Amino acid sequence: MKVLTVEKLVPGGYGLARTEEGAVLIKGALPGEVVRGKPVRRKGTLFLEEVEVLTPRPDRYPHPRLLPTSAAADQEASADLGKPPPLTKKNIHLI
Repeated sequence: MKVLTVEKLVPGGYGLARTEEGAVLIKGALPGEVVRGKPVRRKGTLFLEEVEVLTPRPDRYPHPRLLPTSAAADQEASADLGKPPPLTKKNIHLI
């Protein structure tokens, strides 16, 4: 297990940290965070697996929101975000 400090974000939602072996990509890690995990090389790139955030950023949201998995959940999520519901015969009023 290695302890690393994330330097910056890179495309794909990965945090980037550096070791003697090279750059390591860490899914979901934010710049400035200290993480621990096992570096694994896949297709020539190092990824950190079994990630544990030891020192989170102060502005990290504690519990990421899960993505909707159904049409009903999509509609509920859009209501949460203040989007209008989809148009149906029930909510269309002619003047």
